[in-house]
Amino acid sequence: MTLLRQTFQRALELVLPARCVGCGKARTYLCDSCVDSMEVPHPRTIAADGYAFDGVTSAVVYDGIARDAVHQLKFRNVRAIAAYMAVPMARGISASLALDAVVPVPLHRSRLRERGYNQATLLGRSIAEQIDVPFEPTWLTRKHQSGRQVEAKDVAARQANVRSAFLSSTAVAGLRVALVDDVMTTGATLDAAAAALKAAGALAVHCYTFARDV
Repeated sequence: MTLLRQTFQRALELVLPARCVGCGKARTYLCDSCVDSMEVPHPRTIAADGYAFDGVTSAVVYDGIARDAVHQLKFRNVRAIAAYMAVPMARGISASLALDAVVPVPLHRSRLRERGYNQATLLGRSIAEQIDVPFEPTWLTRKHQSGRQVEAKDVAARQANVRSAFLSSTAVAGLRVALVDDVMTTGATLDAAAAALKAAGALAVHCYTFARDV
């Protein structure tokens, strides 16, 4: 039924005109006005104290229209909205930061089969195109299926869910990596993924998310 639902949704996207998830404006899934109306987290970039990554930059606060956009991408199979969400994410990447690759946080293969796509891959590919940096979706893999982070009761539970969950290719050795995901909540997933990249020799890991749950 999952495949049938996804196929039906993709067919609807082709037949029905795109509508902004926020205001309903035609011919876009997320209009500029709605993006501009979203709350920006302060600070937009937070330090990496206690984390394996070197910092995380989020475009908007995970609330209102931003939350609706994430849900459309992640749970409603509206894949086309990823390109619109990636625009404010790419704006947050400093031109002075020399990045060598964009890597998405991966799903486990069983979760990928269930959903049919990885939302972080869609975001990462669009960002890589905008900033002209190589996109490497195979460099980081998920070794085992963890519990759903949204169901974890606290920070410790989220950390336990993803501890040692990722494996990185040694192709990252000596490189500065942009690690991409849709939402940052506690940072546990980004931390575990960054730790795997660092263990494989990555020189630096800077994280970028569309939204941050504050």
